[in-house]
Amino acid sequence: MDKYRQQIEEMIKNIKEEENRREVTFKQGQKLIVNGQEIPVSVLDIKEPMEKDDEKTNINKMHILFKTKDGYILIAEVTEDKEIVFHSDGLRQAGIKIELKSSNKIELTEEEREEDKQEAEGKKTLPEEKEREEEPEEEEPKKEEPEQDDKKPQLNQKQSNWIKLDLNAEVVHNTPLRHLIPNSDKYKEVYIVPGKDEYSYTIQGGDKESGYEVIESLERTEGRGPTQDIISIGNSGELNVESKQALAMYKIRGREDEGFSITEIQPGNEQVRMEYWRKAYGDMYISTTVPQANADRGLDRPSPEVKYLMAKNQTSRLEMERIFETYEKADNLKKQDVPFEANPAADGIELEELDRETLRQRLIEEITQKLKEEYGENQTPGFYDNDKGPIKGKAVIIADKILDDGQSYEKAKEETFDDGRGEGGQTPDQKRNREG
Repeated sequence: MDKYRQQIEEMIKNIKEEENRREVTFKQGQKLIVNGQEIPVSVLDIKEPMEKDDEKTNINKMHILFKTKDGYILIAEVTEDKEIVFHSDGLRQAGIKIELKSSNKIELTEEEREEDKQEAEGKKTLPEEKEREEEPEEEEPKKEEPEQDDKKPQLNQKQSNWIKLDLNAEVVHNTPLRHLIPNSDKYKEVYIVPGKDEYSYTIQGGDKESGYEVIESLERTEGRGPTQDIISIGNSGELNVESKQALAMYKIRGREDEGFSITEIQPGNEQVRMEYWRKAYGDMYISTTVPQANADRGLDRPSPEVKYLMAKNQTSRLEMERIFETYEKADNLKKQDVPFEANPAADGIELEELDRETLRQRLIEEITQKLKEEYGENQTPGFYDNDKGPIKGKAVIIADKILDDGQSYEKAKEETFDDGRGEGGQTPDQKRNREG
């Protein structure tokens, strides 16, 4: 059972424990519209039977949930009076920005799936149409067959909001974009094409004269609204690395370990970009930016280091897995309460820190500096007899406990200083302060 289903079942269980007569239904594919802003949501529809004026009726309520990589977040409720009440904490946790005021125009509706629409249209047969179907039709004179070219499907025409990609730009080491997309030679241009909502992007190729079509060699994967974490390598000066989720993901047909994703340039920003991803093991993805044509930002061009990392003939899947694991260790330093001034990843994780030994050395350096500021050069608690010196030696032990054992900073520090405690279980520093 995946974590999302498990969480929903736990929510339903808790709701029913409050009142066991409640009927709770989980509905996906809903959307909450606030002043024209569409938010994809899921709903827990709660019906509670009760007697009112000697009649049996139901009280209807709803919990409105927003899906994130960590699970569902309660962002609003529909009361029995059919009022929508927002949870400011939930909105903040979900990263949704809504200006809450009484004049808001709010609507909760179900997204219309294309297959449902087609099925509904197929069932709409008026009585007179049915009669006409049953009547034998008079034979019409045969029309001449159209030319072969006229039988081709009508292709799309480019719109102003399409994003053109640079087919000749090098995405990985010695490989331009056109060589990463199979059969792309038949297209003069390739675009990111927005759909009816943020999860409906397609990648289309063609030219102005012939029209454009969806590129069949790119196959949609991971479903609508993918939840997989992707380690995305940016192209700013520090080559920062961050975890993000895609709006849409495609794998290269016939290959399971590489493809493309559509992601937001910044969370909450409507601007998007395409990224090329590689897969390590399980649900581990690492990606980098695909350059856009006529881009006005330098961040769209992968650096030589990134292109080398993303090349399959230069970096193996096993190495990619090690990189992913190192990223997780760096990302966890905040959760392990490593102080900001001792955490090399506090202001972002850099590409070179995806090497475990580089991350370790930077962590040792930062912890050493913090200990020096805390205790002073000549007042180090305890003693660590090696050539690194007492403070550096303590920092080495603390860093390894954090990275290897997953300990919090304070616990690792406490255990390390225990080795230097003297009489009464105090460090020399504590004892000196007490006597003073």
